[in-house]
Amino acid sequence: MNAGVTEARLSHGLRRAGRWLLPLLFVAMLLPSHAWSQDDTDPEGIQLLDFLIGSWKGEATSADGTGDGEREFRLVLDKKFIHIHNMIWFDTSASDSSNGPREDWGLMSIDNERETMVLRQFSDDGAVTRYEADSVYGQDEITILFVAQLIENDPNATWARLTITIHSPDEFSELIERGVADSVTTVRLESSWVRK
Repeated sequence: MNAGVTEARLSHGLRRAGRWLLPLLFVAMLLPSHAWSQDDTDPEGIQLLDFLIGSWKGEATSADGTGDGEREFRLVLDKKFIHIHNMIWFDTSASDSSNGPREDWGLMSIDNERETMVLRQFSDDGAVTRYEADSVYGQDEITILFVAQLIENDPNATWARLTITIHSPDEFSELIERGVADSVTTVRLESSWVRK
C-alpha cells in the first residue's frame, strides 16, 4: 500500500473518530505502511494506535534504581482495546529490598462519548490509575500527555501524569510523574523502549 493511500485512509478514519484524534495524524506520518491492514477498511478507534502492537525492550530509571524491561501491546476483546503487559527487572544488588521485578498491566481504549483516549494501569502494588489523554503535540517527535483522573487505593491524594514521546515507529520513551496535592513533583519512572 503506498503512503498516499495510507494517509488518505487514516485522515478519513481520524475525521470519523472525533476531533481529539486529529493531532494523531502526525503520528501516522511516522508509521511504516505495514502497520495498517492490507484491506480497504479505514483504521478507526483504537486501531489508529496499531503501531504500538508488538513486543518492546527497554531500560528504566526510578527511585528503585535502574532496570531492564519488556513490554507487549496486543489488541484484545474484538480489537476494541489494547492490552499492555509491562515487566521491569530492577537491579537486585542494591540494599533496598523493594528492588527486583515490577509488573503492571494496562488497557488502552477510546471513550467515544467523551472523545478521548483512556489508559487504565493496574500496578503490582495494588494501585489502579485511570489516565485520559490531555494533549498531543509535536512534529518530528510526537508527545502524548496523559493526566490521571482517578487513582484507586491511593491514600495520599497524589496526582499522576504520563508523557509518551514517540521518536520513530520503532522507538518511544515515557516519563511517569507523581506528586502530592500541594503540587510537589516526584519523578517516578523514566524509560526508553525499542521494538524487538
